[in-house]
Amino acid sequence: MIYLGTSGFSYNDWVGPFYPSGMPKKEWLLYYAREFNACEINATYYTLPKPAVMESMARKTGPGFLFAVKANRQMTHERENNEEVFKVFREMLAPLIDLGKMGCVLAQFPNSFRFNDENRDYVETFREWMGHLPVVIEFRNAGWLREDVFGWLRRQELGYCCVDEPPLPNLIPPIAEATSKIAYVRFHG
Repeated sequence: MIYLGTSGFSYNDWVGPFYPSGMPKKEWLLYYAREFNACEINATYYTLPKPAVMESMARKTGPGFLFAVKANRQMTHERENNEEVFKVFREMLAPLIDLGKMGCVLAQFPNSFRFNDENRDYVETFREWMGHLPVVIEFRNAGWLREDVFGWLRRQELGYCCVDEPPLPNLIPPIAEATSKIAYVRFHG
Protein backbone atom coordinates (compact mmCIF):
# COMPACT_ATOMS: atom_id res chain seq x y z
CA MET A 1 0.00 0.00 0.00
CA ILE A 2 1.26 3.48 -0.81
CA TYR A 3 0.39 6.32 1.53
CA LEU A 4 0.75 9.89 0.35
CA GLY A 5 0.52 12.95 2.53
CA THR A 6 2.10 16.19 3.50
CA SER A 7 4.02 17.41 6.49
CA GLY A 8 1.08 18.94 8.34
CA PHE A 9 -2.27 20.14 7.05
CA SER A 10 -3.02 23.37 8.90
CA TYR A 11 -1.52 26.14 6.81
CA ASN A 12 -3.28 29.46 6.22
CA ASP A 13 -1.60 29.93 2.85
CA TRP A 14 -3.36 26.78 1.61
CA VAL A 15 -6.68 28.66 1.71
CA GLY A 16 -7.55 29.31 -1.90
CA PRO A 17 -5.02 27.01 -3.59
CA PHE A 18 -6.21 23.94 -1.64
CA TYR A 19 -8.84 24.70 1.01
CA PRO A 20 -11.93 26.52 -0.24
CA SER A 21 -12.15 30.13 0.89
CA GLY A 22 -14.38 30.47 3.92
CA MET A 23 -13.92 26.87 5.06
CA PRO A 24 -13.61 26.83 8.87
CA LYS A 25 -10.25 25.55 10.17
CA LYS A 26 -12.02 22.81 12.11
CA GLU A 27 -12.99 21.27 8.74
CA TRP A 28 -9.54 21.40 7.17
CA LEU A 29 -8.47 17.90 8.22
CA LEU A 30 -11.78 16.43 7.00
CA TYR A 31 -11.19 18.04 3.62
CA TYR A 32 -7.50 17.07 3.56
CA ALA A 33 -8.36 13.41 4.28
CA ARG A 34 -10.54 13.30 1.15
CA GLU A 35 -7.46 14.01 -0.99
CA PHE A 36 -4.68 12.23 0.94
CA ASN A 37 -4.48 8.98 2.94
CA ALA A 38 -1.69 10.05 5.32
CA CYS A 39 -0.42 13.06 7.22
CA GLU A 40 2.78 13.72 9.09
CA ILE A 41 2.09 15.48 12.38
CA ASN A 42 4.95 17.86 13.14
CA ALA A 43 3.42 19.81 16.03
CA THR A 44 4.38 16.94 18.35
CA TYR A 45 8.02 17.91 17.87
CA TYR A 46 7.31 21.14 19.78
CA THR A 47 4.59 20.13 22.21
CA LEU A 48 2.76 17.01 23.32
CA PRO A 49 -0.98 17.46 22.82
CA LYS A 50 -3.48 15.73 25.02
CA PRO A 51 -4.68 12.32 23.82
CA ALA A 52 -8.12 13.88 23.21
CA VAL A 53 -6.61 16.08 20.49
CA MET A 54 -5.17 13.03 18.76
CA GLU A 55 -8.50 11.22 19.06
CA SER A 56 -10.32 14.16 17.49
CA MET A 57 -7.87 14.20 14.59
CA ALA A 58 -8.21 10.45 14.07
CA ARG A 59 -12.00 10.65 14.00
CA LYS A 60 -11.90 13.29 11.24
CA THR A 61 -10.25 10.87 8.83
CA GLY A 62 -11.72 7.95 6.95
CA PRO A 63 -10.84 4.27 6.87
CA GLY A 64 -7.28 3.49 5.83
CA PHE A 65 -5.92 6.92 6.77
CA LEU A 66 -2.66 6.89 8.77
CA PHE A 67 -0.64 9.42 10.73
CA ALA A 68 3.13 9.61 10.97
CA VAL A 69 3.90 11.37 14.25
CA LYS A 70 7.17 13.24 14.67
CA ALA A 71 8.99 12.46 17.89
CA ASN A 72 9.25 15.30 20.38
CA ARG A 73 12.48 17.32 20.37
CA GLN A 74 13.28 16.09 23.88
CA MET A 75 13.42 12.61 22.38
CA THR A 76 15.69 13.47 19.42
CA HIS A 77 17.54 16.69 20.13
CA GLU A 78 17.90 16.92 23.91
CA ARG A 79 18.18 13.22 24.74
CA GLU A 80 19.10 13.48 28.43
CA ASN A 81 16.91 12.43 31.34
CA ASN A 82 14.00 12.06 28.96
CA GLU A 83 12.46 8.69 29.74
CA GLU A 84 9.34 10.42 31.08
CA VAL A 85 8.73 12.22 27.78
CA PHE A 86 8.70 8.83 26.01
CA LYS A 87 5.98 7.68 28.43
CA VAL A 88 3.87 10.80 27.83
CA PHE A 89 4.46 10.52 24.07
CA ARG A 90 3.21 6.91 24.00
CA GLU A 91 0.15 7.88 26.06
CA MET A 92 -0.58 10.69 23.59
CA LEU A 93 -0.53 8.15 20.73
CA ALA A 94 -3.01 5.76 22.39
CA PRO A 95 -6.09 7.08 20.52
CA LEU A 96 -4.34 6.78 17.14
CA ILE A 97 -3.35 3.21 17.98
CA ASP A 98 -6.80 2.30 19.31
CA LEU A 99 -8.53 3.72 16.22
CA GLY A 100 -6.11 2.06 13.78
CA LYS A 101 -4.69 5.39 12.57
CA MET A 102 -1.09 5.03 13.75
CA GLY A 103 1.34 4.76 10.85
CA CYS A 104 4.69 5.29 12.52
CA VAL A 105 6.82 7.49 14.72
CA LEU A 106 9.29 9.65 12.79
CA ALA A 107 12.47 10.32 14.76
CA GLN A 108 14.30 13.16 13.05
CA PHE A 109 17.77 13.55 14.54
CA PRO A 110 19.81 16.76 14.08
CA ASN A 111 22.98 17.13 12.02
CA SER A 112 24.92 17.23 15.31
CA PHE A 113 23.80 13.63 15.99
CA ARG A 114 26.91 12.04 14.54
CA PHE A 115 27.60 8.37 13.93
CA ASN A 116 29.29 6.97 17.06
CA ASP A 117 28.72 4.22 19.63
CA GLU A 118 27.00 6.51 22.14
CA ASN A 119 24.46 7.75 19.60
CA ARG A 120 23.94 4.26 18.21
CA ASP A 121 23.17 3.08 21.74
CA TYR A 122 20.71 5.95 22.09
CA VAL A 123 18.86 4.89 18.94
CA GLU A 124 18.59 1.38 20.40
CA THR A 125 17.20 2.86 23.62
CA PHE A 126 14.76 4.90 21.55
CA ARG A 127 13.62 1.69 19.83
CA GLU A 128 13.20 -0.04 23.20
CA TRP A 129 11.24 2.84 24.75
CA MET A 130 8.88 2.97 21.77
CA GLY A 131 7.90 -0.64 22.38
CA HIS A 132 6.01 -2.30 19.53
CA LEU A 133 5.36 0.95 17.63
CA PRO A 134 6.83 1.24 14.13
CA VAL A 135 9.69 3.76 14.12
CA VAL A 136 11.38 5.46 11.18
CA ILE A 137 14.71 7.23 11.70
CA GLU A 138 15.69 10.34 9.77
CA PHE A 139 19.38 11.11 10.03
CA ARG A 140 20.59 14.58 9.09
CA ASN A 141 24.28 13.66 9.33
CA ALA A 142 25.80 11.80 6.38
CA GLY A 143 28.08 9.80 8.68
CA TRP A 144 25.15 7.42 9.21
CA LEU A 145 24.90 6.57 5.51
CA ARG A 146 26.77 3.26 5.65
CA GLU A 147 25.88 -0.29 4.69
CA ASP A 148 26.57 -1.53 8.23
CA VAL A 149 24.13 1.08 9.60
CA PHE A 150 21.42 -0.02 7.16
CA GLY A 151 21.94 -3.63 8.29
CA TRP A 152 21.80 -2.55 11.93
CA LEU A 153 18.56 -0.63 11.29
CA ARG A 154 17.07 -3.80 9.78
CA ARG A 155 18.06 -5.85 12.84
CA GLN A 156 16.53 -3.20 15.12
CA GLU A 157 13.33 -3.13 12.99
CA LEU A 158 13.83 0.59 12.39
CA GLY A 159 12.85 2.20 9.12
CA TYR A 160 15.23 4.51 7.32
CA CYS A 161 13.76 7.81 6.18
CA CYS A 162 14.90 8.54 2.63
CA VAL A 163 15.20 12.29 2.24
CA ASP A 164 15.04 13.97 -1.14
CA GLU A 165 16.75 17.29 -0.50
CA PRO A 166 18.27 19.82 -2.88
CA PRO A 167 21.89 18.97 -3.78
CA LEU A 168 23.46 21.53 -1.44
CA PRO A 169 26.60 21.22 0.70
CA ASN A 170 26.16 19.32 3.99
CA LEU A 171 22.73 17.93 3.08
CA ILE A 172 22.00 14.21 2.94
CA PRO A 173 21.95 12.83 -0.61
CA PRO A 174 18.82 10.96 -1.71
CA ILE A 175 19.47 7.30 -0.94
CA ALA A 176 16.59 4.85 -1.35
CA GLU A 177 16.99 2.15 1.27
CA ALA A 178 14.22 0.10 2.90
CA THR A 179 15.20 -1.23 6.32
CA SER A 180 11.80 -2.18 7.74
CA LYS A 181 8.25 -2.92 6.64
CA ILE A 182 7.82 0.83 6.19
CA ALA A 183 9.59 2.60 3.34
CA TYR A 184 9.43 6.32 4.11
CA VAL A 185 10.37 9.13 1.72
CA ARG A 186 10.34 12.84 2.59
CA PHE A 187 10.48 15.31 -0.27
CA HIS A 188 12.06 18.49 1.04
CA GLY A 189 12.12 20.27 -2.31
